[in-house]
Amino acid sequence: MIADQIVILQVDDSDKLNELFELEISKLEYNPITKELMKKILLDNYKQFTYDIEAKRKSISKEISLLREKVSIDKYLSDKLYEDDYKEIKNAHKTQIEQLELKLQHIVSESKKLDIRQR
Repeated sequence: MIADQIVILQVDDSDKLNELFELEISKLEYNPITKELMKKILLDNYKQFTYDIEAKRKSISKEISLLREKVSIDKYLSDKLYEDDYKEIKNAHKTQIEQLELKLQHIVSESKKLDIRQR
């Protein structure tokens, strides 16, 4: 069965091995209670694994929102600031927002690379 096929495979043929494993495991049937318990365990593990990523994503999103809010307040107060000072503040916030957005995109793309399928 699968053990015979594994022996034939070469070490660098991990994709083929993975396909065979998925094929064999897809033939298994679990009783509903076991299936539900496994689903809960896998979901809990997934949440623990991605918690740090999600926390960073939320933190960066919050920081972006706060900076955008600060830019709005600065715009409101711009008539009380010298134009050069206002532009300097605006550019500083814009740069910070852009850096945070890049960081956020990186975190999101890294989490997508995890390739955890939900079924």
